[in-house]
Amino acid sequence: MRMTKGEMLSLLVLMAGLGVLSSFASTKTGTPDREAAVAAALKGTLEEYLSEDEMMDRDPPLGFIVMCVENELDLSVDRIAAHLSQTIIRPIPVADCTSKTVEGDFGMFVALTTYYDQNGEEAGHFKVANADCATTSDCIVDLDWRGGGDRHIMKRHGSVWKTIRSRNRWVV
Repeated sequence: MRMTKGEMLSLLVLMAGLGVLSSFASTKTGTPDREAAVAAALKGTLEEYLSEDEMMDRDPPLGFIVMCVENELDLSVDRIAAHLSQTIIRPIPVADCTSKTVEGDFGMFVALTTYYDQNGEEAGHFKVANADCATTSDCIVDLDWRGGGDRHIMKRHGSVWKTIRSRNRWVV
């Protein structure tokens, strides 16, 4: 069976149309809010230790949890902090922190670094090792802490990000 020129032209137009539709279908629409995903991953981690009431306390008896955020990605720590503003977590850039490293024999560690906020109060520390979003509602967030790192699989429902699964990536 032989194709006519008209049939060949129709087939070419159909193939080109399918190629264009395919490229549109595989293109990301919108920009994922990686800072919101990171904030939700951090909040989810700390919820393992604090109740929802403690997390949302406007006047926490033991003060706010200041976290020095190390970030080599193109993320805004101010935007991460804005997403956590209704909680007791207060992220600040690691550049705004001071630190002190003590060397010695600490079991698996040969040195321990303690971080301090702008007021000289002890602060927590974490590093955003990865914040990769396949779509505007699916992200993988890797957070590293002293002695370990966790991977969080994040999903956005409406405007709320939630950890749907997490696991240790590494541990000392």
